[in-house]
Amino acid sequence: MTDRLKARAFTWALVAIAVLLTMLSRFAHAQVEVRLKDVGKLVGVTTNQLIGYGIVTGLAGTGDRSAELRDRSLANMMSHFGLTAEPYDIRSRNTAAVVVTAKLPPFVKEGDQIDVTLSSLFDAKSLEGGILLMTPLQGADGNIYAVAQGAVSIGGSNSMTGRGDFRNHATVATIPGGAIVQAEVPSSFVNLDNTILYSLNSPDFTLAARAVDAANSEFGQGVATARDASTISIQIPEAWSTDIVGFIAQLENLVLRVDESGKIVINEKTGTVVLGGNVVISQAVVAHGALTVRVYEPQQRSTEDPADDVATAGVYPGEPQTQRLAKVEGASVDELIQALNAIGASPRDLIAILQALRALGALQAEIEVI
Repeated sequence: MTDRLKARAFTWALVAIAVLLTMLSRFAHAQVEVRLKDVGKLVGVTTNQLIGYGIVTGLAGTGDRSAELRDRSLANMMSHFGLTAEPYDIRSRNTAAVVVTAKLPPFVKEGDQIDVTLSSLFDAKSLEGGILLMTPLQGADGNIYAVAQGAVSIGGSNSMTGRGDFRNHATVATIPGGAIVQAEVPSSFVNLDNTILYSLNSPDFTLAARAVDAANSEFGQGVATARDASTISIQIPEAWSTDIVGFIAQLENLVLRVDESGKIVINEKTGTVVLGGNVVISQAVVAHGALTVRVYEPQQRSTEDPADDVATAGVYPGEPQTQRLAKVEGASVDELIQALNAIGASPRDLIAILQALRALGALQAEIEVI
């Protein structure tokens, strides 16, 4: 087999894979259905943040070198046990001052346990092997909702690799189930008029209208109304007045059809590009270094072009070796990416080409750079 025939066969194989992936992705996009609880949340049911200041003891000489706040805290603690000590009398590398944080989930009860995270305040080298002393955790209102204490874990051994860096971030640690809830946070999700509110994670008029239609079809016309693009008001039917939990469970499992997103998210630090399935490209030509991208309509294909009877993506026979050419017919972003991958374009190349197409107006999508 000649090199030209090999190139043709390889290109056809790439095209077959690209077409198959595009068809599968489009079919999947057309069938995207989610539950209401996957795209929204019940208003009034929230997680609360807790914070506290604590002391970790029992460290093997890896604690704070000198921290007046830590020493004063230890002196105050000792005074509660009838011991008298001045802050300057306490000089221990086996202790470290830490900030303790936790999330208080909704509906937790007194006596439940929650996880806590510890982070060093000063110049401790490692919290490995330490014990957190009893630490009250308070909410934004200043009230204490939990108390934390226990052995800390940094998630493995704090050892050094052959390059001289540590495997773990040793100044941040966790205590699974390390805090005991002391007070409940009241959760009120049923309003005085016997309604509940559901909030969509991303405001969308179309999705809000579909959620209303689904709720009215399931529970009766007039049960649900949309206040705006993100808030849905639902009247609890009389038949469900004694089983509100069952009503919400059935409501959350209503199936909604979600539109494909016409958006592109780019992370320039890592070269990651995430594209919605509803992104299309108009005809255009982009020259980027040694890359040339040509997007054209199907009816504009020229039968005189020797590459047209070979494929719509790939390295084309007859093209100069110094120029890498990607021809995309159609064209969806799926096809564009397949074509660029086939000619060895890097993620950086893809980012630059997408931004250029968007600036030209040939790419009908929102681009967000993170």
